[in-house]
Amino acid sequence: YIGQWKNGKEEGQGIMYYESGNMYEGEWVNGERHGTGLYTKKDGRTYQGEYANGSKNGQGVYKEPDGYSYEGEWKDDKRHGQGVECYSDGDKYVGQFQNGLKHGEGVYTCKDGRTHQGHYENGKENGYGVFINPNTGKRYEGQWKDGEMHGEFTVILKDGERVTEYYDNGEEV
Repeated sequence: YIGQWKNGKEEGQGIMYYESGNMYEGEWVNGERHGTGLYTKKDGRTYQGEYANGSKNGQGVYKEPDGYSYEGEWKDDKRHGQGVECYSDGDKYVGQFQNGLKHGEGVYTCKDGRTHQGHYENGKENGYGVFINPNTGKRYEGQWKDGEMHGEFTVILKDGERVTEYYDNGEEV
């Protein structure tokens, strides 16, 4: 550790080099990461943002070398609150999180333009949602259950015609 001390503990600005090869540079209070800082793991993953009592709390940006990133709110080292999650394959989720999972209202956009806007619970689509596929020109409006289309859906076709389709756990019936 290189930095400020108080009563034998890290306090103020400092840099901690861990035996694992990880490093933290930022603010410390009473021997814990507290305030703003940058944590860099040996494998290239980083978190830059706010800490409280040694954990990610508040606003922060997490990045992985493969292109994955999350920017938003954190609570006790987990994504929690409003955030933007960008995946290495080009997909993106903008919405609410709870305990590290998509939870609440959000919009998931695929690289090819397909979108799902609706409610999420425990990381999966649950409740009312709208799925739009610009490749086919179709818009699906209905209920999701555990990430699958479930129940009656109104499908709006490219020409504006409305049809009703029924789904059981993702399968059209």
